[in-house]
Amino acid sequence: MDRIIKKVKKVSGVVNLPGDRSISHRALFCASLADGVSEIFGCSDALECEATKKCIRQLGIEINGDTERIEVVGKGIDGYSKPEDTLDTENSATALAILSGLLSGFEFESEISGGAGLKKRSYKSLIDALMKMGAKIESDGGALPLKVTGTHIVGTNYSFATPSPHVKSSLLMAALKAEGETIIHETIPSRDHTERMLNHFDIPLEIYTTEDAQTGTELDRRMKRIKQKQMFQEKGSEIHLWGIGGFGPATVEIPGDVTASAPFITIGTTLKSSNVQIK
Repeated sequence: MDRIIKKVKKVSGVVNLPGDRSISHRALFCASLADGVSEIFGCSDALECEATKKCIRQLGIEINGDTERIEVVGKGIDGYSKPEDTLDTENSATALAILSGLLSGFEFESEISGGAGLKKRSYKSLIDALMKMGAKIESDGGALPLKVTGTHIVGTNYSFATPSPHVKSSLLMAALKAEGETIIHETIPSRDHTERMLNHFDIPLEIYTTEDAQTGTELDRRMKRIKQKQMFQEKGSEIHLWGIGGFGPATVEIPGDVTASAPFITIGTTLKSSNVQIK
């Protein structure tokens, strides 16, 4: 398709960004596991997030509404039902990772696949990490599709030498269904969207700097974290999460996707007398 771009002297106006995709995925998954109806405002309608909605619906969860306001009717931590067909995550690596972790703890069989982009990758590191919790996942050398046989999984102690936010998210979501405590060590903290969303749903989660985790009593560490009120630390982190019996619904307001603001920032800063407000 050809497009003609005409030169302008200045621009002005208000830009409402679409919802952040990474945060939308996590809000949808947490809401689907909550015991009750959650409201999500500004959820992304990108193809990847639509794939997440479709997969969640296949697991027996009702989702109603549009991008302005969505209602997710969660059935609780044990509320998923066996899907009749393959769960197609399209090209969302986030959805693939989270589903792999979550479904490891549901006692039914499921198959997870994805689009052409995801089929080119290997998921051996994801599978190996989940198998440390007792997960049963079959694949052809780490390639899609992944065949998950849900079973009783247990907490693990896992260390990341290099950042891997997708594997971390998978382990954290699996930990909700696992027996006991899961501890995740990161030498270099990766993005913490999952931790923040779990915290938003009031799911017990504790994060320490590596330095805090190695010194002081548990009470000292907790008090220091409360005073700092920080989820992200530059010194490395240690995340503690326990298997839970359930949690309540929440209202989530998805922030705008900052990556989508790049062209508007560019034109607003390069053309004199421009005035662009980005929500």
